[in-house]
Amino acid sequence: GQSHEERIDPEIRLGLSAFLPEDYVADPNQRLVLYRKLATAHDDAEIYQIEDELRDRYGKLPAAAELLLDVMTLRVLMKQLRVELAEFDGYNLVFTFPADTKVAPEHILALLEDSKKYRFSPDYRLSIRLGRLSREAVLAAAKKELQAFCRL
Repeated sequence: GQSHEERIDPEIRLGLSAFLPEDYVADPNQRLVLYRKLATAHDDAEIYQIEDELRDRYGKLPAAAELLLDVMTLRVLMKQLRVELAEFDGYNLVFTFPADTKVAPEHILALLEDSKKYRFSPDYRLSIRLGRLSREAVLAAAKKELQAFCRL
């Protein structure tokens, strides 16, 4: 008789090369286990725990692995807010929300009133004009925008 909230599996399309390199984690089974752990992480603490495990077992993280951990913290945030998709088209960052997102409509409306850089479409897509940025800067901007919804 309890209500069950449907799980959301966010998709991130920011054009980033984020992965665990073969020369860092040589065993493909171990890489798969680590990817699975990252994909099922519920909060930042779990991501940091996996980061510590990687450092302890394999040493200093290569850039692609650090980027992967950053992407996974964005994914955790998207799960918490129930955001389905984050994508960057080279100029605009777009978040796609399901109808039952945890982001209150009034928060999105406040953004639309305060700035011309935000647009919201009837299909629940929030578009944020960022301009030309590096992919890493887009990742940071995505986190910042979503974290702002958490503070409201």
